[in-house]
Amino acid sequence: MHRNSLKSGHKIHWYEIKEILGQGGFGITYLAYDCNLDKYVAIKEYLPVELAVRDEDSSVHPASEDYEKEYRCGLEGFITEARTLSKFKHPNIVHVLSVSESNNTAYMVMEYEEGESLEDILKEKKTLGETELLEIIIPIMDGLQIVHKAGFIHRDIKPDNIYIRKNGSPVLLDFGSARHTLSIEAKTLTAYVSKGFAPYEQYVGKSDEQGPWTDIYGLGATMYRAVTSIKPQDALYRSDSIIQLSEDTLVSATEIGHGNYSEKFLKTIDHALQFKYRERPQSIDDWKDEFNSNVLDSNINAEKLDYIFLDIDGVVRPLTNDPYDLDSYCIKCLERIVLENPSVNLVITSSWKLGLTLKEIRNYFPKSIAGKIVGVTPELRNKPKFYRQKEAMLYLKKAGKEDTTWVAIDDDDSAYNKNRCRLLLTDSDNGLDDESVEKFRALLSI
Repeated sequence: MHRNSLKSGHKIHWYEIKEILGQGGFGITYLAYDCNLDKYVAIKEYLPVELAVRDEDSSVHPASEDYEKEYRCGLEGFITEARTLSKFKHPNIVHVLSVSESNNTAYMVMEYEEGESLEDILKEKKTLGETELLEIIIPIMDGLQIVHKAGFIHRDIKPDNIYIRKNGSPVLLDFGSARHTLSIEAKTLTAYVSKGFAPYEQYVGKSDEQGPWTDIYGLGATMYRAVTSIKPQDALYRSDSIIQLSEDTLVSATEIGHGNYSEKFLKTIDHALQFKYRERPQSIDDWKDEFNSNVLDSNINAEKLDYIFLDIDGVVRPLTNDPYDLDSYCIKCLERIVLENPSVNLVITSSWKLGLTLKEIRNYFPKSIAGKIVGVTPELRNKPKFYRQKEAMLYLKKAGKEDTTWVAIDDDDSAYNKNRCRLLLTDSDNGLDDESVEKFRALLSI
């Protein structure tokens, strides 16, 4: 139990504290039970450890009068930022539900995400493969892009703050350390950093030197940890070496990962870890360009794709009579398509429903695909003309997504009106293969 933490059973409004989920320089995150909605939530309490203490009545106060102004400024920023962050809705960014004041401090209520942290996964597996790592990082980049465009930075990206949900999808947690990049009134509370994952500008305390490139360093450091099994050297240690020896002593990902990962992939990580912030990618867009050209070799991200309607029978199960036997090569090709479209949702056409629940359908796929499967189209009994297209449109209408961008992957051209939708026709003898993936890329570049 943290000496300053709230005790199990303590109530904040209708939330009952259960246990500590994590703690850092800005405060403590608790697992709490929402007595009104009958569900668990995560609550971040503003409690900067170097500025504040807790009294016996559970209230929080500045440790001394000298810290009063800094504490209040940080508290106001915490509340303002929580309100802004609550407006961001992205599947790979934890959703902030509300913020409230109590005990002379503030509480940010967030969705509680079940799963395991990337840190725990890396402790067990040591390293991750290139594809597996990209499946985690690219969706996080997409979510961060939204946050950055609103003028915020996370400032505490590390494996502990990336969770892998039970369905395999990643989510970035703990925005309690976030700071608006335009805020220069406070001293910026820079003492609270995660060594190895925080760049030098977070130590020196100049707010105008912190920006999207600060989070890019954290992501790059996270990737470095995942490919080398060790975290990068602390930025202060690197600075001492640069000043005293005129040499950066960080061993590059390119050197450590040589032979196990593509060279361009490793160089993309090293670029994010440049010591001087001006020498890093300056935005997620800039960094994504490196991934697209170096790693994905794809034109596919020119357009955001929302849904893929997938016919399992004719595409992923072409060479077997067993309806549950999915071809491994076709699955690999589907994984490539999903990787290159990190925000996409997969919908299975009704022809493969076979009486299975959505959960049971997901169990037939690897996590990288299962986490993207969001539903099954309704089945039209009489099979009217263009029936699968009509089933797709019914699904989107019910989901309130009629204006989204979607593509169908099927082997039956009679099931869709090709003049009114984009359709990737696959050879029923080969299903999804390398040629199909190239056709898919070309389809999206139209």
